[in-house]
Amino acid sequence: MLLCLCVAAPAGAQTRLPASLSLVGFYSGFVRSMNPRLALWQCDVYARELLDNAQRLHLDPALLAAIVTVESHWDPGARSWRGAEGLGQLMPVTAHELGVDPTSGRANLLGTSMYLHMLMGEFRAARQPMRYAVAGYNAGPNAVKRFGGIPPITETQHYVVKVMRVWHQVKAETRLMRYAEPMASTQSFDIAVDAYWGAR
Repeated sequence: MLLCLCVAAPAGAQTRLPASLSLVGFYSGFVRSMNPRLALWQCDVYARELLDNAQRLHLDPALLAAIVTVESHWDPGARSWRGAEGLGQLMPVTAHELGVDPTSGRANLLGTSMYLHMLMGEFRAARQPMRYAVAGYNAGPNAVKRFGGIPPITETQHYVVKVMRVWHQVKAETRLMRYAEPMASTQSFDIAVDAYWGAR
């Protein structure tokens, strides 16, 4: 699944689309593919929030996208039998500690980003910091510390595998974008972008 904004352009005076626009379009399409019930404008909002949060908190947006995909498939109304809520399936206590409303899609995504940032910091010196942080998101950081790594809990072990699989897929597709981004003249680019976002 490679998503891009196709813009026709005359030969000569060509330039690449800005990476930020390309990434918003990519992640918006990715969110839509994970949850087709979302309106296009919601996908755009979540894509922008994901990229903004990732940049602000120094996170890999692909990892953040993978966490939310595995947790809820981008369903802001998701609720688990344990009481976890929203896009990142935050527990009410965790959401309260983070100061976010778990029932708000944007706030939940911010809380998910903050919690993942905290976990990445917690395990930054570990042998496998990313995998430990992902395991901590599922089982809690104390469980990871107690076992000195990914806990021997079937759910958590499967969770880490699923998140890492999605992460690898998203990373591969965003790398491909460098070679698949459409070309456009500056004037055609401005017109195309206005039309593209105006239809959202």
